[in-house]
Amino acid sequence: NVNVPLFYYRQHEGSLTRNEGRILATRAAIKRKFVRERKGGRVPRVLAIIPVPKRSPGFPDSSSALVGGRSLLSHTLREALAAETLDRIAVVSNDPGVLSQARRFSRRGVLALHRPDPLTSPDSPITRTVEYTLDQLRARRRYQPEAVMLLFISCPLRRAMHIDMAVDAMAIFGVDSVVSVTEELAFSVDDQRTVARDNT
Repeated sequence: NVNVPLFYYRQHEGSLTRNEGRILATRAAIKRKFVRERKGGRVPRVLAIIPVPKRSPGFPDSSSALVGGRSLLSHTLREALAAETLDRIAVVSNDPGVLSQARRFSRRGVLALHRPDPLTSPDSPITRTVEYTLDQLRARRRYQPEAVMLLFISCPLRRAMHIDMAVDAMAIFGVDSVVSVTEELAFSVDDQRTVARDNT
């Protein structure tokens, strides 16, 4: 325990540490550069699966919900297509409207796969949908990815940068899974006490 200041650090409004978006973008650029220069640009062959049920818990009709004038699927597809690290993208749904929307992107490599109704029920684990998708791609296209990324349409603020950061992290650290988390600093002390009490 050293009670004497070892250095002084000055923050101002233009400081990088005051801009979370710039920090994230800088980290993403560093990871992309590291993968290109130290890993020869080699990342796992990643299949992005976008599962879209007709009706999803928390959304009356997630397939037609709009955010900023765009459907949730459109937001997700746009960012997935902009990502540098995805090998293929598959939209899996039991909703004909969703599959029709996905087929509009077929020239850009997006696959539209019908998902059987039992796989869309709330008690069906997402792993069954992943296994079904992999089986379909193996049988129809002889395609076998090295990794799978799940892109749920309920996260319309996810950007291509976030997708690339996750794949780059997998390549850099040699891990078999990556889960993104964000520190929440908005809770007050009273909120934290309430959460702690509820968890005991």
